[in-house]
Amino acid sequence: MGRSEQEWRAEILGRTSNGNRLSGRRFKDGKCWLAELPSLDVKTQGKTRRDAYAMVKDLLETLVDVPGFSAHVTPIDDGSIQVSSNGIGNSRAA
Repeated sequence: MGRSEQEWRAEILGRTSNGNRLSGRRFKDGKCWLAELPSLDVKTQGKTRRDAYAMVKDLLETLVDVPGFSAHVTPIDDGSIQVSSNGIGNSRAA
């Protein structure tokens, strides 16, 4: 059974706010770049690394669906990514 909108929101906000970060990785698969966040069990892709980062940002912001919420994707040289947020929406996470 899938997560409800409230469960997604609480999970993402809890993992990306107050100095917390989500860890993931990026890798090339054929002509696409994939980005995954194992703790949320989600993947997305783009034609370039930058596109893949933008897709992660869009995915999280769409799942949280709180005005003003913004996800921040930081690439790390070893192929991993770190995701944080501005924390907006925490009061609505429950």
